[in-house]
Amino acid sequence: MRQFVNEDKLDGGYMSLDFEGISFVSVPNLPIGTVYFLDKSTWAYYVLENFETKPKSTNKDSDRFIITHYSNLVCKQPAKNGKIIDLATTWTATGF
Repeated sequence: MRQFVNEDKLDGGYMSLDFEGISFVSVPNLPIGTVYFLDKSTWAYYVLENFETKPKSTNKDSDRFIITHYSNLVCKQPAKNGKIIDLATTWTATGF
């Protein structure tokens, strides 16, 4: 049986552990037995228009605004990422 020694609690309550130099992050609501392998160098976040606040007209004694943000998360090389399903597991907890 292997022992996990490098456990971290990340922002948002996510748990992370290192296994043979690879970081694994538990994701709530991800089906048990499913693992995604993501190469961060193949992902980019593009912003077409950053956050902008626009007033919206009202006929009442209040102010309303619309906040817009136009962006995309893009994978430049999908073949460098992967997914494994139906892994055998011996635990039923929602985290590590």
